[in-house]
Amino acid sequence: MPKTLLGQPGLSKSLLSQALEDHAQGRLAKAVEGYTTVLSEHKADVKVLVNLGLALWSLGNEAGALANLETALRIRPRYAPGWNGLGVLHLGAGRVAEAEACFLKSTALDPLSPDPIFNLGKLYLLGRRMDEAEKAFSQVHAMVPSRLEPLIGLSRIHYFCGDLPAARAAADEACRRVPGNPAAETTRLLLHNYHRWLTVESLQKAHVEFGQSLSGRGPQALPAPRPESGPGRIRVGYVATNWHDHSNLRCALPVLEAHDPGRVEVFCYHLGEVSDGLTDRLRQGVEHWRKCAGMSLTAVAARIREDGIQILVGQEGYFQPEMVELLSSRIAPVQMTWSGYPHSWGLPTVDFRLTDAVLDPLGQARPKSPERILRLPWFRSFLPPVGAPAPGPLPALNAGHITFASFNNLAKIGDECAALWSEVLAALPTARLRIGQSEPGMARDSLVRRLAATGMDLSRVTFLPRLATEAYLEQHRQVDLHLDSVPYPGVTIAATALWMGLPNVCLGGDWAAGREGASQVVAAGFPEMVVADAAAYVALNVRLAQDLEGLAKFRSTARGRMAASPLLDPKTLARNLEAAYLAVLNESTVQAEAEGGSIGMNVAPRTD
Repeated sequence: MPKTLLGQPGLSKSLLSQALEDHAQGRLAKAVEGYTTVLSEHKADVKVLVNLGLALWSLGNEAGALANLETALRIRPRYAPGWNGLGVLHLGAGRVAEAEACFLKSTALDPLSPDPIFNLGKLYLLGRRMDEAEKAFSQVHAMVPSRLEPLIGLSRIHYFCGDLPAARAAADEACRRVPGNPAAETTRLLLHNYHRWLTVESLQKAHVEFGQSLSGRGPQALPAPRPESGPGRIRVGYVATNWHDHSNLRCALPVLEAHDPGRVEVFCYHLGEVSDGLTDRLRQGVEHWRKCAGMSLTAVAARIREDGIQILVGQEGYFQPEMVELLSSRIAPVQMTWSGYPHSWGLPTVDFRLTDAVLDPLGQARPKSPERILRLPWFRSFLPPVGAPAPGPLPALNAGHITFASFNNLAKIGDECAALWSEVLAALPTARLRIGQSEPGMARDSLVRRLAATGMDLSRVTFLPRLATEAYLEQHRQVDLHLDSVPYPGVTIAATALWMGLPNVCLGGDWAAGREGASQVVAAGFPEMVVADAAAYVALNVRLAQDLEGLAKFRSTARGRMAASPLLDPKTLARNLEAAYLAVLNESTVQAEAEGGSIGMNVAPRTD
């Protein structure tokens, strides 16, 4: 919500108050109208100009937003909130350097304001500048101990460093301060996917209990009447916060673009603050684009209802608390979850979970969850990196030794993972290991401690910082195999490794997060790369590393195999989803089991 503005002589306080209320509730067009009316009488009110700029930015009018903020700063160059607001705009547009300069300027002008310092922390975390992010969030926590966001930010920092106990401690502290807070609770539950603190059953139970606790607390928007099934198109709404160059969008984008406009009318609701080239591609590739950054969840829910959405599909799960909060209310007649999170969200208001028989095996006993399972042959796609070079020859043939690599998020390289990697290297005394995303500072220091604790010879390990796309892909050409993480494997990272000709052994088994990676690897056409237990994981990696001829063949054929796989057939997946949506809206055609059961679908064959 924008800060309360101080009225000027003769200014209508009721008009200003209404504009602020409209802004806070996400009624952005009305807020803009109110602010504009106020400015017609008081053109130099910088506070109104800043709020008008932020409202215009949330509506997608970047030019108008910048114009109003720049006008405010010309009038009052030392107005700290104006610089903070301008930084928010630059960060949302991906102009990181400009955003950082604005936040620093705001902080210099008003050192006692926590907002620009917190925004700096967000910026640093986004760029994996962990030491700077930790300093910023710690400073805000000291300034405003009652504020939960810095604690959650500190938990995220430790998460990205792979220090899961420290991440959990910060999340636990946030939960103790405000019990039941969705952001704190989802942060804590998310961490359990990366470390086996709980059994499979206990973890699922925790999701269901939290989901039930949200009942009635989410945004209130009465659903439109359930539509009659008929010849018209199905109105499907997809909602997410990370529709930018992120693994979630790389899994979903090809499918969203492939929908048949004669069968479905696609609406995309983007709740995230960050946009980039992939955001623009999605926006141009779907029929209806709704920018919802800055809107309250109640306003988003109202917008979804106004659009007459028949099926609402949420992504990301507990990675983003806004998603769980949004779907905790009955907004659309049918609500589903799809991709981005391995578990049930635990919400009674979610009717179906889109999945496949790898992530949710047929006939396997599973903890009770409120939604029904809707299995497709595979349930997501993959967007290969544009301009990826050919894998090239096997490096080991010239180097005289095997080089493994891991490009996964360090959150996935916990104690269990480090121990298994140590076993692999111990069995291959000349092998080397490169680890990406290990920035100098607290992230690398934390990783080094975990690896050293296993007895691993660190002289055999090379640490790489976060790399730009071209350098990242070039690193794939310089290594022989990709070491996947455990117990939470890679998804798009694994798919990229396979695309670049690197074997990627994935540990599936009884852990839902592990089966999420297995689902991706199987859909990519490499079921032989999925193993059931830790011993098999070590054994297969060692065996592959000892077969140079087999590695060279894999390297030369992997991309062709993958190109012909279901994972790179978004058109058929889109047809399967459309058939599922139609069947759900006309349940007389669906063979459904009782609560917690599954729906069996007759799916379309491959179309090309």
